[in-house]
Amino acid sequence: MDRLTPQPQGRNVIALTEKPMRLLDTTVEKIDSPQLVHFQTDSAYRRTDAVSQSELKEILKSPAHHQLRYGPNAQPSWPSANMITGTAIHHKTLEPGTFQRNFVCKSDVPPEPIIADLKKIANDSNIDIKGLTKKSDIMSAIYPDGLPKETRTTISDADWLVVNGCADALRVHDHTGPWFDPSLPSYRKFNEVSLYDRDQMGMARKCRIDRLHIDIDEGVIKIIDIKSTDDARPHSFARKCAELGYHLQAWWYSDMVRRVMNHGALQNMSIEFYFAVVERKSPHAINVFKASDELLSAGAVLADRGLHALAQCRELEWWPGYEPVIHSLKLPSWYGISDDPLDDVAF
Repeated sequence: MDRLTPQPQGRNVIALTEKPMRLLDTTVEKIDSPQLVHFQTDSAYRRTDAVSQSELKEILKSPAHHQLRYGPNAQPSWPSANMITGTAIHHKTLEPGTFQRNFVCKSDVPPEPIIADLKKIANDSNIDIKGLTKKSDIMSAIYPDGLPKETRTTISDADWLVVNGCADALRVHDHTGPWFDPSLPSYRKFNEVSLYDRDQMGMARKCRIDRLHIDIDEGVIKIIDIKSTDDARPHSFARKCAELGYHLQAWWYSDMVRRVMNHGALQNMSIEFYFAVVERKSPHAINVFKASDELLSAGAVLADRGLHALAQCRELEWWPGYEPVIHSLKLPSWYGISDDPLDDVAF
């Protein structure tokens, strides 16, 4: 295990010995014991053959939904604008050192050069373009392999402000600021951490945690997950949590940390899960939510149901859709009709 060194300035937050950062673009080929992998790329994590909480959410919709996304003939999915913005917020907050290499503001992307620009480039590079008058011919002479393409993710000017605003807000908030302080020793090493294990059913599991914050003084391993949203008020986020299965995620991550950390110096520390929720719109207000025992228990029930459904479908090689029944449609429990006729009047 890496050597543990306490953080200076009186705060005993574990910081593993810092090493030069080098991202690992390799999958974990053999999962037969608990593993924690630092600096693994997101693509390598996704390529590693193991079950994630996202996969369970799909099979809980139906086995057919699972196959559409994770089966041998899975269809590619494209991120929405909010998903791209959310990914950029994560990168800016958790991997600030490489953010500029991966994302660029649209207004900073240079336009395609005009003929005058191309002639100057040719002259500066001693490229002979005599007799060439068409732009396409000049470009072919200068760029025989094609015009260099922008490989970074381009973000609109408006979303660029959102990304930076959210990251800045997370760094100055009373609760999230100490978690997302880049000056912490080994700050990057404990962000985007990949965990792997094999359960009692023989199924390989995995998860990728935004941040592990290990506090020796409190005796707590804190799992921090960043969520960007339109409304971070408790009642709104609770509904989103139920709709998107965040309780399953909270239990899955907590269980994986318990499995991996159940060894050595950290095995007796308690584990807590937190959502750091930031609003995309200014002033980028933040609420922090600690997963309750009730929420984690509900997540455990869903995870168990999903794991058994996945194991059964794999065994039977059968991936059905929804059950062929006719449902009685009812209004949700939160809907109510007031006896006051003025409640239905729009002012």
